[in-house]
Amino acid sequence: MKNRESIIAPLFGLVVGILVSSILLIISGSNPILAFQGLYVGSFGSLGAISNTLIKAIPLIIGGLAVIISYKSGIFNVGVEGQLFFGAMGGSIIATMPMFQDLPAFISIPLSIIVAMIFGGILGFIPGYLKAYRGINEVVVTMLLNYIIIFFLSQQVQPGGFLHETGTKANQSNPVHEAMRLPVLFEGLLTKVHVGLIIALVLVVIIWFVMSRTAIGFKMKAIGLNPKAAEYAGMDMSLIQTKVMIVSGAMAGLAGAVEILGYHYRLVDAFALGIGYNSIAVALLASLNPIAVIFSAIFFGALQAGNNTMQIIAEVPESFTRLVQGVVVFFVIAGAVLPKIISKKMTIKRLAKEAVEENHVKEGQENA
Repeated sequence: MKNRESIIAPLFGLVVGILVSSILLIISGSNPILAFQGLYVGSFGSLGAISNTLIKAIPLIIGGLAVIISYKSGIFNVGVEGQLFFGAMGGSIIATMPMFQDLPAFISIPLSIIVAMIFGGILGFIPGYLKAYRGINEVVVTMLLNYIIIFFLSQQVQPGGFLHETGTKANQSNPVHEAMRLPVLFEGLLTKVHVGLIIALVLVVIIWFVMSRTAIGFKMKAIGLNPKAAEYAGMDMSLIQTKVMIVSGAMAGLAGAVEILGYHYRLVDAFALGIGYNSIAVALLASLNPIAVIFSAIFFGALQAGNNTMQIIAEVPESFTRLVQGVVVFFVIAGAVLPKIISKKMTIKRLAKEAVEENHVKEGQENA
């Protein structure tokens, strides 16, 4: 019954989101049928469209998993955006600088990914440590770090920056060395889908197994559900939360490396804006379920991939297509999250009522 509700609620939100978006499109003088037809054609209407959707979904799957493990542990990692950028910058040091261009692929690709994960993990450690050992709010710290890292990366790919491509005024790094580009899957079929998809799916299985079948996964969930009880049971809550944030940041860094090595092939100013924040929405829509995050990420990837076709077919301005997509996302997430919030509040009220009634019974027995 619970699983059924978890599917029906976001689907109901999707229907409501489409209806509200259709009203907005009609008010603006656009044809909602053409608009959503364009969205479908651009995201699933051909092999090329499916390829684009999967490409957009890959970093969202990894980023969504990074959010899930932190949220499950009672710590809110809003810094996936900055960790992804910092990881991409670390990976680009190996993948774009001339001193590493002669390394063979079996060394250079793993090395670039490992460095990216180290960079992301370092950025995850900072808010994790401050939250666990100093009581500083992790949301504030991660939000501030996001801005710092994005602007720092922007400086490094501008003229004069240590990653800037020589001989050009564009804000970008050297291209990723040919040997370091992630191999493409399904050559000639889904021409842009790369090995990053396999990495993401393997990571889904690993996170699912750790969270549902291991002692550390149990401890993480215990801390997230009831920190005081977990601490009373002897769990080192501060250490576990710090480690979780390091792993979460490392996974975000991995998402950044995959974007650079598999899709953009160079580090560009603001190359992945929004992926980190969308990863939070992906995780929430998936109800923090590692398996469901695959479908949630594909949904978000489809919205992004179909954007241009929606503009062309329905003649809708880009700003309005993003508004329509935002409305759909809002209602889908609301449909997924609100029932749980309401259910939780009702449970709290019921337990409080039962406690009051039990107290009255005890008082009556004592008076008797």
